[in-house]
Amino acid sequence: MSRRKDGRWVATVTIGRDANGRLKRRAVYGRTQRDALARLQELQSDLAAGRPVTPDRTRVSDFLERWLEDAARPSIAFNTLRMYEGFVKNHIVPAVGGITVRRLSAANVLFLQSEMERKGASPRLRQMVHATLRRALRDAVQWGMLARNPCDLVKRPRAARGEASYLDADQVRALLAAAKGDPLEALVVLAVSTGL
Repeated sequence: MSRRKDGRWVATVTIGRDANGRLKRRAVYGRTQRDALARLQELQSDLAAGRPVTPDRTRVSDFLERWLEDAARPSIAFNTLRMYEGFVKNHIVPAVGGITVRRLSAANVLFLQSEMERKGASPRLRQMVHATLRRALRDAVQWGMLARNPCDLVKRPRAARGEASYLDADQVRALLAAAKGDPLEALVVLAVSTGL
């Protein structure tokens, strides 16, 4: 670790070798020696955990485009793929598409949800968009682009459940009377008597 002419501290660590066998180094900087040391320790823990230590500037929009083509297309039905593409194009990319994948945080996911709510998206639509982004970022974690999925740190949007309604005794009698003599009368009787 050394101090530069501009007053910042720099620490370097060897992160491997390139294709020609030369050592590859990565430098971290800090305003104080303590800052540089903390960044160095973070870099070393990333190396030990097998996480990528080279800066990845892939934007969320580019990652999702690649994810749809390489991961989603071969594994899901055509209509599901079209639905995912719509979620990405209309909701995810406008809200968080310009952020790099490595910098995507739980706060960004919350922003996406609040933007969708502000624009009047239904709770069910917000749930489906959240699930799509969560699935894509799960693959990003497996591919080593992220250490943790930010969607796992955010509660799934809640959809209000509708109140169940039941027929009263008079309505049941009217239904049974209307079904009298119909070929499906037995089915109506079964549905009424079992609570379906």
